Amino acid sequence: MSTGSSCAASATGYRRDTLWDVVASNDWADQDCYKRLLRGGARTADLTAPPRASLLRKGAKGGCSAFIASGTSTADGMPVMGHNTWAGYQYSFQNNVLYYVHPTHGYAFSFQSSGGQIWSGEDWYENSAGVLLTETTLADTGYKPQGLPVFVRAREAAQYASTVQQCVDILRTHSNGAYSNEWLMGDSTGTIASLQLGTKQYDLNVTRNGFFGSSNFDWGPNTRSEEGDIADPYKPAVVDYARYLRWGQLAAQYNGTIDAAVGRTMESDTYDSYLGEQHADARSLCGEPERDTPGLLRWDDWVYEPCGALDAKVTTEAMALDGLQQWARWGHPSGDAFSAAAFLRKHPSWSKDNGSFELFGLRTFARQTPNDWTLVGGL
Repeated sequence: MSTGSSCAASATGYRRDTLWDVVASNDWADQDCYKRLLRGGARTADLTAPPRASLLRKGAKGGCSAFIASGTSTADGMPVMGHNTWAGYQYSFQNNVLYYVHPTHGYAFSFQSSGGQIWSGEDWYENSAGVLLTETTLADTGYKPQGLPVFVRAREAAQYASTVQQCVDILRTHSNGAYSNEWLMGDSTGTIASLQLGTKQYDLNVTRNGFFGSSNFDWGPNTRSEEGDIADPYKPAVVDYARYLRWGQLAAQYNGTIDAAVGRTMESDTYDSYLGEQHADARSLCGEPERDTPGLLRWDDWVYEPCGALDAKVTTEAMALDGLQQWARWGHPSGDAFSAAAFLRKHPSWSKDNGSFELFGLRTFARQTPNDWTLVGGL
């Protein structure tokens, strides 16, 4: 990584970025956690005390819908993985980049991100050893300042791991706990796993025959215990749990037939399991919170922001081993269009509460999307 080839604007002209500028720009996912977990600032904060639930609740925005399947669940008995990213549309117009990296050491790998990043903020990796890796975010419960941030551990797993167990070891070792996730992973032996990784606690489930669906729902007993009263409730109307239930329905419906095509169908799913009908909204796996979500609980207040599923990716073990291939779609996985103009008419206060950059980003995302599913890779 070069530290002298980039320049940043300043009041007097331009200056060269330093190594720490690059580090800070890649550590954006942890920084929001630091603001909430380091009460009083890093110098005075009590890092041993659990943060107040009210502080953590402020960071509950966002989400993702992901799955991994293998063995008797898939058409060829080998891993199939899919993921769609949920984030603010106004900031995401720049994240439609797929990187293909051929390092001097380790395995060739692919990841989705934006310019200047060495890891995937959109939670998507595959490497030439056949490792598949994705995640959805869980609640933050603590922070260990001596630990490694997520962007370091995720990059190391993508570049150096060749098995599920190696992924688990890299992600767990010296974790700083500031950006908790449920990691889904698979490898060329047909093994898949779900690793729910908190600060001090974790839940690991490994199989060669099965399906893991992930939707920001903390279903592991150890991670739920660590989260305490901020853990997602088992209420079918709640966004995360409703999607978790839908993954179970789809796993049963497509058992034994899951391939890349079925994966695209599942990531595009607009069924609301609480309503029991097709209804693209905040509770569908293809999250479209800008649409009305009947019966929404106060727990899910964040959905009144322009934030939801803005992309989708699907790959298989065979595709990863054949040139890091993947199916990708920019915009709502369902193909539904997002209208910035309609959102701003419905929520006029949003434009008053946000600046010109956010308005530009929202309108740019609307212009960029939707797109067709596209097969990329083969490099």
